Amino acid sequence: MNIGNKIREARKQRGLNMKEFARRVGISYLTLYRVETDRVSPSVALLSEIAHHLNQPLVNLFDDHSKFTIVRAGTVPTVESKEEYEIDEGDLICFDSSVKHSAAAPGPAKFLAIYLRK
Repeated sequence: MNIGNKIREARKQRGLNMKEFARRVGISYLTLYRVETDRVSPSVALLSEIAHHLNQPLVNLFDDHSKFTIVRAGTVPTVESKEEYEIDEGDLICFDSSVKHSAAAPGPAKFLAIYLRK
């Protein structure tokens, strides 16, 4: 799953260079570079803003059969295949829902898991 590449391709299709698109979205050139190269995981708010400026629905940035989990409060350890991630309040994790995975909170937590099927 390569959200950054999808963003880059959509930006280029609209004839926008990185500096201009970053300005429109309200982020730095470096932040956009890191998002497009998948060096950072953008927040849901940033992804939504990017999708808005690309004139496309947020779900278009994700692959078919994607699952993403948004943590609303607390911490939720999540295991995808053999990799383990700890996601905290405000974090978002996105992965292929056909891959074996689990999520278990050691204490009180609120999170939202969304499966996308196009």
